[in-house]
Amino acid sequence: MDTVITPLLDRVVDFLKTNDRSATAHLDASYVEFDVGCKNAEYRIFVDVDEVEGYVSCLARSFVYIDEGRKKAMAELIARINWRQAIGCFDINYNTNQLFYRAAVDVLDSHESLTDPVIDNLIAVCLSTMDRSYPFIMRLNFCPDTTPEQICEEIATEAEKLSQASLPGQ
Repeated sequence: MDTVITPLLDRVVDFLKTNDRSATAHLDASYVEFDVGCKNAEYRIFVDVDEVEGYVSCLARSFVYIDEGRKKAMAELIARINWRQAIGCFDINYNTNQLFYRAAVDVLDSHESLTDPVIDNLIAVCLSTMDRSYPFIMRLNFCPDTTPEQICEEIATEAEKLSQASLPGQ
């Protein structure tokens, strides 16, 4: 059986090539993957297309695994963080102890709606959210006395500092 690249996957591959991203395309499963280094860590990015359902999703996964004894605390933390998310969500694969962030866009009406800015923004929201949250997530993962409540308070304090710094005249 011949593998055929789909229009949506072709758009994603073209975008990555145009932006000098070296990616591995898994044509039989309709996704591409590549690694990206950010401020706090390096991540593996998966961009998956579903031609039938008409969506493109992006998943950013850390290379750090969640400690087996901290999975419940991590699940509580990501539930608290996800409550505040406007786009996308964190999730844990309980079988592999991997944490990831996922977002998606609907392209059911038109393949032409999958423009370069849409692909770029989809990848950017996953990367920026994962990287901004990474230090907090790792502290919960590796500091057994830290609670999800403490981390959420720290996240709120950090967000307040950022919002104050972005006000005019600050």
